[in-house]
This record gives sequence, C-alpha cells and structure tokens, in this order.
Amino acid sequence: KYSLVTNVDKQLWTCFLKDIPDDPANITLHYRDRVEEESTADNCLLEVHKPEFQQCPPPPEAIRKWLVDGLDIFANNAERIESKEFEKNKEIQVERFDAVLERVLAFEVWQDARTAWAERQKRIYQTRKFFTRLYHLYIDLDKDSESIELMVGEGILRDNKNAAINHPLILKRIQLDFDADANTIHINDTESEPELYASLLQEMDEVNRSVVKSLMDELYDNFYHPLDRNETPDFLK
Repeated sequence: KYSLVTNVDKQLWTCFLKDIPDDPANITLHYRDRVEEESTADNCLLEVHKPEFQQCPPPPEAIRKWLVDGLDIFANNAERIESKEFEKNKEIQVERFDAVLERVLAFEVWQDARTAWAERQKRIYQTRKFFTRLYHLYIDLDKDSESIELMVGEGILRDNKNAAINHPLILKRIQLDFDADANTIHINDTESEPELYASLLQEMDEVNRSVVKSLMDELYDNFYHPLDRNETPDFLK
C-alpha cells in the first residue's frame, strides 16, 4: 500500500547539502545551474572519494623521548613531558624540557606540522563517515531497487496549520554508482523529468487545484532542476 510521506525526516534516507563534509580534495558537488548546464559534459551530481588516513609527521630526535604516547592518533593533543627525573652521582636530579632552547624550538615547529596534519585527518574522518553512509545506501538500493528510489529535492514546504508537512516540493530521480577500483561513489543525474510533489499539496487546506496544475505544467515545460541555484528558486517563490 502506498504511504504518503509528508515529512522528509521520515524518509528511509535523507541528506541535506549542508551535511556534506567540506572536503574539496575528495568531494565534488556539481550544481545544475542553467548557465552551466550546456557546458556540463557528464551527468555527475556528487562525487565522493574515500581517502586514506595519513601518517603523523615524525618528531625530531631531540624531542622524541619527551613526548607522551598516542600522538599518532589525530584526536589526541600534542603533549610533552615537562620534566624528567634522573640519577647523577647517586642523586636524583630533575631536568626540565624547556631547559634546552633547541628542544623548545623543535617542539614548536613539529607541533605546528602535527596540528595541520590532525586537522586534515579530522576532515578525512568525516569524509570516510559520509562515504560509508553512501555505500550502505548503495547496498540497500541494490537489494531493493524495485521499491526504493533515490531522489534529489528542493524547496522545503511547510504548513503553519499542519506540522506534519515538511518536505521538498520539487523532486527528481537520481542514481547512485560505486566505482570499486577508484574507491569512489558517484551520484548521477538521470533523464527523468523533475516532479512536483502534488500529493503533498493535496494534504494542505485552501490549495487551489488549478494553481497546482499550472505549476506542474510550468515545471514540465522548463525542466527546473532541484540543483539549479538560479531559476528553480525563482520558480518556487
């Protein structure tokens, strides 16, 4: 039995553009702005490569024994041992890390390099999580392709009189592909027409049916793509 979903959060899978990690080296989003459409050679909308983690920059020998364990884990802070005890002439003496200027300078240089490395690993971590989400979706779609379809949407519609309505108004079928050799997932456009979620409008009171028909005709005639940032927002106004 067909069940109308009026709240996008209740769909089987959702992802907003704002939730896509900011990682230009591994994630590319291709909008379908009308001015760019003619020059777009392929139908790829989103490309996500699964990056590998990078090794932590090795510390200089001068400070290696002064560093705490676990600094090769990016989530940990770069910390040093401030003082050490040692025996000399049968007496316990204390040596401070900052007693040797060379050590202090070496640590500062290495700490800057490690901080930059850790930031890159945090970005890679988020990208890998996002890739895994997409890969699980790829498996689900492959198993149940006859009853599940992937769509991109634009124009969240809300109704002040009905809190259950919270869903994109323009929808378009898209396709998810996995390139195992390149360890890359592509979300590709299809030749399907953009659709107006007319069933959603029918759930709202005081909706002019003739206006809905007019909107559907205009959408069909002009092919407003959900990822067109120029003409589609004007249409939704």
